[in-house]
Amino acid sequence: MKKRKLTAMALSLILGASMLAASPVAAVADSGREDVRIQFYEEPPTADIMYDASVSTGILGSNLYAYLFELDENGEPTGALADSWEWNDDYTAVTVTLKDGIKFSDGSEITAEDVVFSMERGKEAGFSTYFSYIDSVTANGDKEVTFTLTQPYTVFLYALTTCYFGIMSKAAVEGGMDVSKAPNVTSGPYYIDAWNMGSDIVLKANEYYYEGEPEIKTADLIFMGDENTALTALQSGDIDFMMSVLGLSGSAKTQIEETEGLHTIPFDNTAYTFMSLNHDVEYFADVNVRKAIDCAINREDIILASVDGMATPASIPIQEGLGGYLDGYEATAYDVEKAKEYMAESAYPDGFSFTLLCGTPSWKKVGTTIQAELAEIGITVNIEEQEVGTIVTNITGGNYEAAIISWSNACGDVSNLSPMYDTVETSMNLANIKDDTIINAMNASSQVTGADREPYLKEAYDAIMDTVPYVSIYWPDGYYAAADGLNMDAPIGIIGQFLIKSMSWS
Repeated sequence: MKKRKLTAMALSLILGASMLAASPVAAVADSGREDVRIQFYEEPPTADIMYDASVSTGILGSNLYAYLFELDENGEPTGALADSWEWNDDYTAVTVTLKDGIKFSDGSEITAEDVVFSMERGKEAGFSTYFSYIDSVTANGDKEVTFTLTQPYTVFLYALTTCYFGIMSKAAVEGGMDVSKAPNVTSGPYYIDAWNMGSDIVLKANEYYYEGEPEIKTADLIFMGDENTALTALQSGDIDFMMSVLGLSGSAKTQIEETEGLHTIPFDNTAYTFMSLNHDVEYFADVNVRKAIDCAINREDIILASVDGMATPASIPIQEGLGGYLDGYEATAYDVEKAKEYMAESAYPDGFSFTLLCGTPSWKKVGTTIQAELAEIGITVNIEEQEVGTIVTNITGGNYEAAIISWSNACGDVSNLSPMYDTVETSMNLANIKDDTIINAMNASSQVTGADREPYLKEAYDAIMDTVPYVSIYWPDGYYAAADGLNMDAPIGIIGQFLIKSMSWS
């Protein structure tokens, strides 16, 4: 089976975990503080956002670096370091003018040369496929940069909001700054003051940050992968904030809301959870088999069993409020008789067996429910538990039959998910899809604007619903947990949007 480069467009293979009961102990809020202790679910492999695909690196990087653009409250790109921008007529080039007075954390000025350096560094790294749309980046003086693209790409500003496009100091990097573990000259709200391997990362506020120095002056990211341990630490007051990437389980949410001194914080969770089927496996190359599986699973039962009912059944891989969403698509209805009809029309009317990889407790519950449901149509599911990292390696290498997995949107537009359907060797086509219909329509939608995108997106979504390249399962509800008095404004679950600068003590 073919090997594939891990392009990190936004493959967010993110960890969910069950939470067991812990004895409730009232946490003590401390208003007026300027520090925060945050449970960080894993130690990032690096702080270098341009050379690593992990979610933890993306979250860390979003707090270290500023971007030319950011998403506004409506999910649309708006200027961050960019003051203004102008497209050419065919959307093959955009000229960006920087704001005045923007600085790195050492007080040096952020210039167009730094932007060019950062973009060229990212393009050389090649981890985000968005960089492949950049033909060249040119500085027009100190304050203006022109991006020339390889084709019309109207959603490029969304790309520039992602965690791979942070602006780095050319002088600091070329001067020997350790970007991977000790970036202390940054453009974002924080810089790394200390990285205690295996323990924590201490961030300090950037006094020169373009939006003003954050209210939280010191943030201690404490590595605490076991969420039971994190829950106990929050209840005892040893940490102030609990950061579950997929959100809290129902039992943990209930415990927190019943513990005096604690509260939950909802966030928009973009973790599209689905079953990836390898089309190189003969059964899953048969569209009738895929459609049978799609009809045979009861998403409501799966949601109840795996995430305590805290999720919404999924259809197309984009949520309302994000770029490219269209109304009118509902999750496939649970219909065992229809599933049996599809199986009868397939090349495998008597059924077959396959191995389903599951990497987290919640995903195993998804798999166990699917196992029981597919047995009704003659399909035997053998569940194999693997570490998430191992599953990532197996999926991207094509060495699997099926897996439960999640992909979290990194930029707020459906174009972020297009590599899942692309047929080029360097795509993130986890299912090894051979049909170009979906990707051609998605690509066409990225070359026009506004309502002109809709016919192409409809073509893509209709094909997704009709051919079931992946089996959509659910969108989980998202909740963080915090000590009373600690607030977080407008949290959102897009990768890179977990921003400590939005925290404050009341």
